[in-house]
Amino acid sequence: MKKNAEVVNKPVTAEKKTPAERSLSDLRKIYTRAKRVRKEEEAMLALCKNCMQTIRTKKAAVDKLREETETEMVASAGRLDEHIRRVTRVLDSVTRMHITVCCKRLTIILSINLLSVFVCLCTRTSYWGQNQPHYRV
Repeated sequence: MKKNAEVVNKPVTAEKKTPAERSLSDLRKIYTRAKRVRKEEEAMLALCKNCMQTIRTKKAAVDKLREETETEMVASAGRLDEHIRRVTRVLDSVTRMHITVCCKRLTIILSINLLSVFVCLCTRTSYWGQNQPHYRV
């Protein structure tokens, strides 16, 4: 490899001669150099084509994955919205039920308190358990 590298780096002296002065060995050097350069160019071009094909394949795979992911995200968002709606309905129901139960309890407590006040007024005793002067009802 080192020998080939040296040949590539050496300037070709045959190109400086006129066509009549070039020998057969000079022409062979020019031909082999041109052939080597052409092979290198073809190899680079083939490598570039291979790389481009690989890039296209990977890009297609990435695009397909992106589309699948977007579809899945849209479906997931729909499922999430439905779940949120269900949870909201349940929470609303529980809240309404809780408010109803609290109102019933409050009504019972108020009715007991009103009944106690009424009994206290009727029996002329203090609601707070103290003997105080009472007013007529």
